[in-house]
Amino acid sequence: LTNCRLNDLLSPGELGTLAATPVSLVDSARAGSTAARVTTASLTIDGPGELIQFAARAVQNSPWLDLSAATGTAPGDFSVSLDPSGLAVGEYLDTLRFTADGPEERTLDVPVRFTVQPCAITEIGSIPATISGALTTSDCGSVAQPGRFARRYRFAGTANDSLTIQVAAAGFGASVALEREGVATPIGQATTCA
Repeated sequence: LTNCRLNDLLSPGELGTLAATPVSLVDSARAGSTAARVTTASLTIDGPGELIQFAARAVQNSPWLDLSAATGTAPGDFSVSLDPSGLAVGEYLDTLRFTADGPEERTLDVPVRFTVQPCAITEIGSIPATISGALTTSDCGSVAQPGRFARRYRFAGTANDSLTIQVAAAGFGASVALEREGVATPIGQATTCA
């Protein structure tokens, strides 16, 4: 047999509030890249309470922001994917709104800032030089070859220098273009390598 006073049932006491670490989500990607970036916030409870159920949504419903779930439980982690596909260079903003279940439906807003950056140029300096790395969907998109990915390098060369470029790209087409700074037409380019 349990004895409860009506006041205890109507006013069960103070509930904790949702808190997030970090207090905002910030990430970036290269223009033309198609690899989604995943970032995570740890949700905790400030004050009394062991678990808080919540609903989550993007306030502006941005198409580049994908929530891992529409509901969840704190404490715990909550992830979002930030998709740069089709986005121009610039800064994209939205807000994640977490609404705690309960009579007061308290909300927690977590700002999201996603920056799409232009393709970076890696300075090699003088040749001979060796650079290695893997071209992936996280790299920027090629301006000259739509649908392909790119990395840009700059080096100082003189007449009769020799240049060897090896490109490996599994799952998508690779191309190489050799350009002179300030000149729109490439000195040479290839979309197939042998």
